[in-house]
Amino acid sequence: MIIFGMGSSHLGAKRTTGTCSHCGTKDQRVMHIYQRYFDIFWIPIFPVGKTGVSECQHCKYTLRKGEMPGPLQREYKAIKAQFRTPFWSFSGLAIIFGFIVFAVIAGKQEKKQETAFIQKPQKGDVYEVKLTSGQYTVSKVVDVQQDTAFLQWHAYETSQVTGIDELKDMGDTAYFQEVEKLSKIQLQEMYESGTIMDIDRVEAGD
Repeated sequence: MIIFGMGSSHLGAKRTTGTCSHCGTKDQRVMHIYQRYFDIFWIPIFPVGKTGVSECQHCKYTLRKGEMPGPLQREYKAIKAQFRTPFWSFSGLAIIFGFIVFAVIAGKQEKKQETAFIQKPQKGDVYEVKLTSGQYTVSKVVDVQQDTAFLQWHAYETSQVTGIDELKDMGDTAYFQEVEKLSKIQLQEMYESGTIMDIDRVEAGD
């Protein structure tokens, strides 16, 4: 469940002039300024403006913005302008941006690695394949000779990408024994067209 809402944080306070309308004490009012922000899981995502309240230090009587008389509202606006929106109120956006940058970099690295895999297939490579029927299956490389890879196809298909892992878990006995020969150029074309969606390779020592 995603928990989101509005939060606020105290930025600071400054004394104002005038007399408290509740107790009549002069020059004892303090203007408190708060930063309001939208949050998810209590992490500030982006700021949504500042607000403030006036508090009498003598009787603790408080006034919200809409309750302040004209002169006090003018002081409120002037004081509020002195407090800058803090950077931390954008922390959620910074985190999201960081995740996006990380995902882009990771995606480029994965693409580079897969390109190397498809150009130099190895015995044991497993290809995740999208069929023309819209179904999905896997094939594995059982041998490589010069520019030709020898593949065995899985005996089963799945209608969902998430089902590919289940096919892999069935083991070697779930593959047809017949072997199909494909050139490295054909494999490259299948990868570039999206027919081969992903490549699993177990490196030595894994």
